[in-house]
Order: sequence, then structure tokens, then C-alpha cells
Amino acid sequence: MAEQDNTQIDGEIQNLVNKLDKCIANIDGKRQVFDDAIGEKIQSLKKDRGEARELRLSLHQESGDTRSKKIDVVNQWLNQKALTSGDPD
Repeated sequence: MAEQDNTQIDGEIQNLVNKLDKCIANIDGKRQVFDDAIGEKIQSLKKDRGEARELRLSLHQESGDTRSKKIDVVNQWLNQKALTSGDPD
């Protein structure tokens, strides 16, 4: 009788182990999706930061007519980033 109980418990334990393995695999899959999305967002932010730094530097180097054109370019860039990010500033 005790051996039968142990066999039943071993089967239940194995079933639970299998369910936990599936759960872990599911969590790992979801985490990978988030890791990929975060990596893409980080790359996008790095690109935006680089563009912003270039624009900032170029503002100091412009003069005359090109200065007002550069101001327009910077304002357009900032407006576009505000629209795509949803940030007011």
C-alpha cells in the first residue's frame, strides 16, 4: 500500500515538474520578447541622442541665412520627436 502511495505521489510530482517546466519556458519566451523590444528602443534612443547632439552642435556653427534655416530644421526635428514619443517637451 505504501509503495502504491509513493508511486502516485511520484507521478503527481513529475506532473507538477512538467507544468513548472512549461511555465518557466513560457516566462522565458515572454522575457525574450521584452528584451528584444527594449534593445530596439535603446538603439532608437541612442540614434535620437546622436541626432540631437549633432543638431545642437550645428546651431553654434551656423550664421546668417543658414542659421534661420537650421533653427527651422531643429524645430521640425523636435516637433517630430514630440509627436512620436508623446512627450510635451
